[in-house]
Amino acid sequence: MQNKGVVALDNSLFRPLTPSKEMVDPSTLLHYTNVVDAIIDAAYFSMKNLNITDVVVLVTETGWPSKVDSKEPYATIDNADAYNSNLIKHVLDRIGTPHPEVTSITVQTMEVIVLYSEGNLSVMIPEYHQNPTVLHLKQNIQQLILVKPEWQGLYFNGKQLLNSARVQDCGIEQGSVISLIRFFQVSLEYEHIRHRVLINEQTKVIYLKEQVLNRFGLAIEEQMLIFNMQVLQDEADVEYYPNITIFVLKTYIVWIRHGNNRLFAFVVHRYMSVKSVKRSLHKRHGLEISNISLKKLGSNWLLTDQTILGAAGINADDEIEIFYE
Repeated sequence: MQNKGVVALDNSLFRPLTPSKEMVDPSTLLHYTNVVDAIIDAAYFSMKNLNITDVVVLVTETGWPSKVDSKEPYATIDNADAYNSNLIKHVLDRIGTPHPEVTSITVQTMEVIVLYSEGNLSVMIPEYHQNPTVLHLKQNIQQLILVKPEWQGLYFNGKQLLNSARVQDCGIEQGSVISLIRFFQVSLEYEHIRHRVLINEQTKVIYLKEQVLNRFGLAIEEQMLIFNMQVLQDEADVEYYPNITIFVLKTYIVWIRHGNNRLFAFVVHRYMSVKSVKRSLHKRHGLEISNISLKKLGSNWLLTDQTILGAAGINADDEIEIFYE
């Protein structure tokens, strides 16, 4: 091919090209607007040179990677989707290849749409006569979003699809819409002990707290789950972050004494700083914190902003006094 060893991205993705960007076969002077046509014709011309003229070339599987390493910047989900969609359009147009004897392309695959939390995928799988299974479909999905088959839950018509089931027996056909729920593991860490839990991207945080209760015996109302410096709320979904560690903190109540000996309960944990306590007092109770100090009742020492409650010996039901400077 007279392409100076470089194949344009648009040429690979079946996108429209100007004549100057088309690949040219120096032997036949045929112009090619996409790589698939060039590969098919190369097979036909090679067989013709061997006096083989009665064999039909069938494309049984083709695709585009969605992600590999940093050295392959064009391996993206958008490009993979463009490749699949444009390939189907090219086949259905029935214009064949530049080879004068190839009037149509036989691609023995079908397209299904996979819905998941980050968007839609166009996935190619072999046609029925090749007996593709659900596992085959999962393997093709893995090429697009790098989720291993064992971490995929596929659902069609309200039923979960088993790996060994044949696509045909599941009623899946060209254009079928399949739902994907991704499974993954997270680690729950409490007091330097980790417990791995298998969940999916629709799992609620309250489920993780139930696992903490079962594994560590820590009551749900005493738990605070932290990820990425954020407190996870009970009814929130656990977002798709495989292999992360969620830290479990035991909370307890201290009593804040503020003016006229008024007490109110305040939920803390042993790793909480005094500065965080002050911020929470401002957020929850509207207290002005720029000129206040805190002190444990019965102590002669003021607590600095950097002081950690556990290190300062502040335990459940202790009283903390507020002083205005």
